[in-house]
Amino acid sequence: MLTDIGRYQLNADCTGGTLTFYASSRQVQFDFFLINATEMFIVGSNNGDVVIGSARLVTPLTCPANTLLAVAGTWVFSVEGFDLLRVFPAIAAAGRMVANGNVLTVTQTAGVFGGNVRLEVDTGRISVNNDCTGGSMSFAIGAHPIQFDFFFASADRMVLAGSTGGDIIIGEARRFGTP
Repeated sequence: MLTDIGRYQLNADCTGGTLTFYASSRQVQFDFFLINATEMFIVGSNNGDVVIGSARLVTPLTCPANTLLAVAGTWVFSVEGFDLLRVFPAIAAAGRMVANGNVLTVTQTAGVFGGNVRLEVDTGRISVNNDCTGGSMSFAIGAHPIQFDFFFASADRMVLAGSTGGDIIIGEARRFGTP
């Protein structure tokens, strides 16, 4: 997980602007378009990368004394991505993960490198940052180990980003039973 500073410039009509920051010592620049006062779509195409996404303002979580309580329970997730080292084969999975302390029990169905793995069960690890902004987790998708950073979008939703080896994977997890 990387923390860095950046800058932004708002267009004169306040409908969007430019966002610039560094990712792994590499400057990235995005144009953003405001949806409302707390959400935006972003797009960038510099340094040979083409990236599109969204961002929204979140209310920080109240952090429990034991930060692992912020992830305790059952989460449903969906991830997708590709592996650069295998000439762009797809990786995708959906499933459930149960966090008990720093241990994850993951049940998932995955499509990995052209094959399918149904109802695979794996054990992983999870940790939460001291400020409860997010953390990291690791588990295997189709026997392929993946390391994720996650960020809380709310107490019941995480955004996931993974980049192990040549894997580039994004997704989300939502606490089971929440709207």
